Amino acid sequence: MKPMFRDAWRSGRRCIVPLNSFFEWKATGKLKQPYAIGMSDGSLVGAAGLWETWRDPTSGEVVLSFTIITTAANDAVKLIHDRMPVIIHPDDYECWFAGDNAGAGRLLRPCPPEWLRVWPVSNRINKVGDVDDASCVAEIGVLSG
Repeated sequence: MKPMFRDAWRSGRRCIVPLNSFFEWKATGKLKQPYAIGMSDGSLVGAAGLWETWRDPTSGEVVLSFTIITTAANDAVKLIHDRMPVIIHPDDYECWFAGDNAGAGRLLRPCPPEWLRVWPVSNRINKVGDVDDASCVAEIGVLSG
């Protein structure tokens, strides 16, 4: 665990980060094909996170930050990438928030692959300033190159 968030884990400052989907890229020849990964049933992904506050040494401003915890990829994701967010099932939210570190720690594992749907999307998402609409997650054919 990164030192910045080690105390957050010890102190139980856990959160769930809601995501429609997340993206990973797979090299295909000279191109990198982006893939969207979301829940099979269309629900939100509940990514395990930790939150922390810190003081900016320059401005003195208190900053609230968070991180998404990752784990080894499951069988649905590992053909694209070797890591993925820890996904917490809604039935386990109470344990994640209220449980001790040992109880919450048992949730830090890959989710079952059947929970996820993986689909290729346009490389348009690689253009940071141009990606703010639903077409970013529209399924396309795999790029060739």
